Order: sequence, then C-alpha cells, then structure tokens
Amino acid sequence: MSYQFIWNEKGVTAEFKGLVNNSEVREALTNFYGNSQFDEINFLIINLLQVEKLELTDSELLSIGATDAAAAISNPKVKIAVITNNEGILKSFESYEEGAAGSPWEVKYFQSVNHANKWLSA
Repeated sequence: MSYQFIWNEKGVTAEFKGLVNNSEVREALTNFYGNSQFDEINFLIINLLQVEKLELTDSELLSIGATDAAAAISNPKVKIAVITNNEGILKSFESYEEGAAGSPWEVKYFQSVNHANKWLSA
C-alpha cells in the first residue's frame, strides 16, 4: 500500500509514497469518505513529498475533483493542503481543480509540511 491516513480530531493527513496510481487513490478516497470522522473534519493534508511518480491521467484527476466536489455536500468546511515539491505533480492538479470547480473546499499548495500547517491553523 502506498498511502496511510493519520487521523486526529480536526482532520486527517494522507501520506503517499512511491508509485501512486488511480486504483490506489480511489481506494484511499473510499476509505476517507467512508470514515465515521469524515463529516466532522476541518482539513485534509495530502502529503506527496515521497511520491516518485503519480500515474493519474488528466481525466482521472478531473473525475477525482468531481468526486470531491460531491463529497463537499456532506462536509463543506474542509480545507485541503497539498504538499509537493514536484512541478509535474503540481501541474497535474490543474485537472483536479477543473473537476472540483464550484466546490466550497479551499485547496492550497505547499512545498513543506510546516507551511501547510501554518495555513491550516490560521
């Protein structure tokens, strides 16, 4: 498994590593949305610092964004911090944002966990 969740009372950190593909991301999303804490969280940190390659097409990322937008109906207060220092991964999130258009979830990108945590605690 190339991901793990770390839950706390206000949110969750999803840490991915190695090669990440669509089936693993879909599995992670199913576990995330299905968790009993989902409706109560305020943030999601997606830590991609240890990802060697993100094997997701633009179409898959567009679909993931749309799925998140639908999930926001259940919990509209989530702030998402995506952490990566990989320009290719960062560029691929343009398709995600297109799919998530209209979602109340706020998404920001960071190169370090510290910067993400500062934004989330502000």
